[in-house]
Formats: sequence, C-alpha cells, structure tokens
Amino acid sequence: MSIKGAFLSLVLPIMLFGCASAPDAPRPEREAAARTPTRAPTLEQDGVYGFTMSEVVRIDSDVRRDYQRAITLLQGEQTEAGIELLLEVTERAPEVTIPHIDLGVAHMRLERYDEAEAALRKALTLAPNHPVALNEMGILLRKTGRFPAARESYERALAIHPGFHYALLNLGVLCDLYLADLSCALENYRAYADIVTDDPQVTIWIADLSNRLGVEESQ
Repeated sequence: MSIKGAFLSLVLPIMLFGCASAPDAPRPEREAAARTPTRAPTLEQDGVYGFTMSEVVRIDSDVRRDYQRAITLLQGEQTEAGIELLLEVTERAPEVTIPHIDLGVAHMRLERYDEAEAALRKALTLAPNHPVALNEMGILLRKTGRFPAARESYERALAIHPGFHYALLNLGVLCDLYLADLSCALENYRAYADIVTDDPQVTIWIADLSNRLGVEESQ
C-alpha cells in the first residue's frame, strides 16, 4: 500500500468444512445444501501477516466446489462471473456466513454499494461479531461517507480480535484522513506496525504524526 486512501479489504480462499452427501445419494439439482452452522465462523492468524477464516457447517460437496470456483474467479479479476457464482452459493447455502462476506467485497470492487451493504448485513445477521465482516462493513461505510459508523465497525472488529492488522490499519487511516483524530491514527498505526514490521510507508506515517503531535518514538 503506497497511499493512505487505499484501505485493506479481504477476498480470501476461506476454508468451508462440512459433511458432503454420499456420491450416489439422489437429490434435486438445486437442493438447499446448508444446515444451521455447528460452530460460529472463526478468524485465526496464519503466519505473521495472514488470516484464515473457517466455518464448520453441513454443506454439500458441489456447493463447496462452486464456492472455491467463485473465489478463483474473483482472484483472477473475473468479478462479474465470481459474483454470479457466489449468488448461486448463497441461494443454496443461505446460512453460511463467509460467502456473503465475499459477495459484499466483490460488489464493493464494482462500486455497487447497495448490493455490497445488503450482503454484509446478511453476514452480520448470521454472525454479528464476525471481525472480517465488521472490517469490510467499515470499508463500505467509509466509502459511502459514514465515517463515525465506519469507526465503530472497525472498533468492534478489534474488540473481538485485537491483532487483526487489516482493521488496525484501516482505522488508523480513517482517523488520520477522515476524522482528524491524530491520536487515534497514531495509536492504530503503531499497533499495526508492531504486527507488520516491514511496512516502510506506515513507518513514515508514524514518524510524521509523532512529529506533529510532539510525541517521541522509542528506538
């Protein structure tokens, strides 16, 4: 990231674990495949910088396969095709949270903010304390000019997962550029830099804010 206006958003190949139907079990082609999740979605750190979301659900193998295909399309910048397939996944597995999040991110990529918000609000209805959904909602709220609400969304994500560096940096930029809360910006940039130690741009921002606020940085 080279400019402060670039917020960090996630489009991740997320693990959906589940129990598939037996290969020879007859079922209608469009049968709803998901049941009530057996465990709430989780966010776990994967290495220094990455995160993995996982959600344990009962889901048919064809739905899981279509979900992975949709993520591959999104990562290949085939956003329209990815959205189309994600919509099918959410229709067949409406109680699974993660595809709704990815759908929201994909709509945001095309600046379809109403559709993005609907998808993210569905995800938060299913999992009100999901840190990734809250981070993405913060981005959407920032993009649509609702800055205090964006801050609240980031702060909720961080209350759940304090080490979620995407939300730390996004909150820092929001406070810096949109809310003129320099102390908030510095605090969150520092917390981000404690995790992502090799981001030179954020190091510059920290030095700049420290100078403006008259705060000495520890060596």
